[in-house]
Amino acid sequence: MKKRGISIGLGTGAGIVILAVLVRILWMDGAKEPISERTLLDNRKQFEKNLIENIILETVKEHPDTHNYEAWESACWAMGLIGYRDETTEKAVKNALGYYDSMDTSLLRALLEISYGLYPAEFIPEIRKIMHYTNDPKLFSMAGLYLNRAEFTLETAVEIRDRLNEKFYHMPDNPILEMFRAELHFRPDRPPLDLILSEDFLPESPVFFTFFRQNRDYPGITILRKSSGQFLTDKKTGKLWNVTHLGRSKSNLPGYITNGNTPEGLFSVQGISVSENVFIGPTPLIVLSMPGEVLPVDFFHGAIDDSAWSRQLYMSVLPRYWFQYLPAYTTYYAGMAGRREIVAHGTTIDPNFSAEKPWFPLTPSLGCLTALELWDVNTGRRMFSDQKKLVDLIKKEKISKAYWMIVELDDKKSPVELIDLTRASRILRLQLESPE
Repeated sequence: MKKRGISIGLGTGAGIVILAVLVRILWMDGAKEPISERTLLDNRKQFEKNLIENIILETVKEHPDTHNYEAWESACWAMGLIGYRDETTEKAVKNALGYYDSMDTSLLRALLEISYGLYPAEFIPEIRKIMHYTNDPKLFSMAGLYLNRAEFTLETAVEIRDRLNEKFYHMPDNPILEMFRAELHFRPDRPPLDLILSEDFLPESPVFFTFFRQNRDYPGITILRKSSGQFLTDKKTGKLWNVTHLGRSKSNLPGYITNGNTPEGLFSVQGISVSENVFIGPTPLIVLSMPGEVLPVDFFHGAIDDSAWSRQLYMSVLPRYWFQYLPAYTTYYAGMAGRREIVAHGTTIDPNFSAEKPWFPLTPSLGCLTALELWDVNTGRRMFSDQKKLVDLIKKEKISKAYWMIVELDDKKSPVELIDLTRASRILRLQLESPE
């Protein structure tokens, strides 16, 4: 059965399509701010109505079969986008999981993704069966992550480890399984923050640092260390220059899983681009790359000319004590696992989909860094944009050959604030006390 309407690529490594109304993005002649027609109130209402009635509820009337796999994937994406769940969809997803042994891998991954994101403990029996059945490393890890979170007991952890060792003893170097094994253990203590903020880390290179909580429901903060080794400050306030970012994906899966949260670790800044993705919108985005996504010579901007990636190569640029801190390797393993197209971008997605969430008014993505953008629902004009602030800075400061480091600070249940950074970093405190 063909889906009704237009299929558009989602980008950002999603690898699936979603039925949607393609709304033109316009630049008004002489306007200082771009216009996005899709952000108009009537268009947003129609888009949500179409998703719920024509994509979600119409699709879940039928159980998954070869004729509607694509429609089911689109329905899963739509549910994740707007956080939609009700009694009908819960029953439908629960029933669909029962067809795990006959459906294709792509749909099963989409179902596990939506289960993890929207139904954190409702499908334990169904997903336990999938974990015992599948021999696919990614599907096994997704199912195991679900069970480990829903039933955080020693018995469940032993069950998962036993199946992991039994099924994948012949895959000791699989990047997803290596990170998943680590997930089953306690998180290691983070090394001193100043070692990564020091000018000795990637010396003479501009580095953006984004700091998140371990719980990605809460927004983080991005600051910039210039090539001089000093951190950029606002001349008017004397405070650190900063923008707010959300590193949470719709699924909330770990960063080494496709469509999971923005991975911790090191990215390379590859430039500025404009996306045709209507969910990202007209504001230029920052192109980031992970190890494995580009060659080492491109990732390190010519400073390292190795022809092949290795853990040792990635480790060679990390400060001491960070060598064995596995969370800092998430970008490396995500890239080795084939994850692609994580960027820093704005958004035209309706923030009201997340009205009661800790990250409101930001909007989750498929794993990218999402900046806050607000649009006038009456005119479609951009009213506020941290993404524009970021792009303008890169252009003004002529930043090139830069890097981007993602670090999780702690497990506090609150947005990251500047005070959190200065409390954790002597380097930042000293600079603010003795500015340039």
